Amino acid sequence: MKPIVILDFDGVVIDTISGLYNCLDKFLFRYNQRANQKMFNLYNGWKLEDILIDLKNKFLIKEPIPQLLSVYKTLLLDIYNESKPMAGLKDFLQYCKLNDIPVCLATSSHRSN
Repeated sequence: MKPIVILDFDGVVIDTISGLYNCLDKFLFRYNQRANQKMFNLYNGWKLEDILIDLKNKFLIKEPIPQLLSVYKTLLLDIYNESKPMAGLKDFLQYCKLNDIPVCLATSSHRSN
């Protein structure tokens, strides 16, 4: 059976983990709150809208979800624009190409990222 490689985008293909933590912290700072590692880990893998619903309820944020989504997505754009490929990714992809191993990308990130 021929192998297939499936890579996650955030933290595997693109080095975004620290940026995503900072994004959460910047967002919460707008509402006089701060992120922590436990909170960040909890939200790992959640859909953005579900994260914002949880934060809205937890911190009694008054703005509607569409407005929160807009703010958060603006912060995310900065993160993705500044992020770099993970170390070793180019070599790994070259290895896959030379060995005819298909590579797929799996992510919950928005396609525009």
